[in-house]
Amino acid sequence: MRPVRGAGVGMLVVGLALSPAWGQVEGGGAHGPQSGRAEDLVRRLGSSTPGEREEAVRSLLEMGEAARAAVEKATKSEDLEVRTRAEEILRRWRVRKEAPEGLLKGRGWLEDLLVRGEGYEAWRRLEEDGGGVDSAGWVFVMREAFRSLAAGGKAVSSQDKVKLIEGVKKKGLGVLAPEIAKLLKDGDSEVRWCAVHVLGWLGAKEFGPEIAKLLKDGDSKVRWCAVNVLGWLGAKEFGPEIAKLLKDEDSEVRERAALALGVLGSRDLAPWIAGFLKDGDSGVRGSAAEALAQLGAKEFAPEIAKLLKDEDSKVRRDVVGALGKLGAKEFAPLIVELLKDESVFLRWGAAEALGKLGAKEVAPEIAKLLKDSDDEVRMHAILILGKLGVKEFSPDIAKLLKDGDSEVGGAAAEALGQLGAREFASEIAKLLKDSDNMVRVRA
Repeated sequence: MRPVRGAGVGMLVVGLALSPAWGQVEGGGAHGPQSGRAEDLVRRLGSSTPGEREEAVRSLLEMGEAARAAVEKATKSEDLEVRTRAEEILRRWRVRKEAPEGLLKGRGWLEDLLVRGEGYEAWRRLEEDGGGVDSAGWVFVMREAFRSLAAGGKAVSSQDKVKLIEGVKKKGLGVLAPEIAKLLKDGDSEVRWCAVHVLGWLGAKEFGPEIAKLLKDGDSKVRWCAVNVLGWLGAKEFGPEIAKLLKDEDSEVRERAALALGVLGSRDLAPWIAGFLKDGDSGVRGSAAEALAQLGAKEFAPEIAKLLKDEDSKVRRDVVGALGKLGAKEFAPLIVELLKDESVFLRWGAAEALGKLGAKEVAPEIAKLLKDSDDEVRMHAILILGKLGVKEFSPDIAKLLKDGDSEVGGAAAEALGQLGAREFASEIAKLLKDSDNMVRVRA
């Protein structure tokens, strides 16, 4: 068995013009004159003369289908050189046949890369050179790139895979969704995450079952991305699986699951979710409250309200937000108590919930937060009083126009504007010259 001599077919046929009739049988049939000529040319693939080998390759390529049987037979030759060249001729025929019209014209380098199975490199270089390439051309080359990844040939990093997936998103090539879906099983979590995200962006609902499998992925980032995407896709059939993630160890996953359940409108799961309000894990309790609020399950407001006294401030924060979203105004008196909570987030969260409930009757309690030591609390209290339209607190709000925190001063100007407190117009006008752009915008 001889070693392959000289350059491969890729080097021998660089720049070779595509014959218009390469794919046509030129008479004679499989056993006619053309068949005999093809067999003779195949024998010459193993010639010791470089020029004769080159000419044999060129002629076989031009013969096209008329030479296919002989070339396919040659792929089983004991002569390594004949076998190697025959295999490459078959690959070149495939590339030329499948490539969209005009894509390979003037791009011999592109054809050679595709023939060698270096689809990723072909795509990368075409991105640099890609003027005049239409969507069909991109689909073809990027499909070849995915094929090269699957073949496991030339080493391609996870970063390269991510770039290719994002390239599909950039061009909006939904037809390549099946190729991306194959990477949902990639060993790198970053690749899996990107694949899920782009499938969601492409609206590829047909891959819902494959995406749902990643709800159990070992990487929390992949899990919450899968939750998000199933929500975007309206894949309500996976509601029960998403609901299980309300018990996930990762708080981000739990929160995303709650939001997704709301988006999916899985009201039938509400009773089951309500059971988690008594879970031993505080994160689960809070996520259950959020999920019920997302579903608009107001019938469970009394059960949710019981958690206003939960030992975990984060749960209490989630609960006031849930009650506000549900419009459960009957619990406003209980929420008012949390305006005094030691947690900064809970104080302004409670004020925000009362604002959503339109609880003007507790405005005096909210107004007490105008003197809170925390800037965020003061700012939220100001904005909520403005939204409630309680003009009687305008003088108190106006005092904060000169607050040491510029955002608080800007919020005061915005609230006074909402309240129509024209008597403070001159004070607000001074803020138009403030060095802080946000203050000027609000004023």
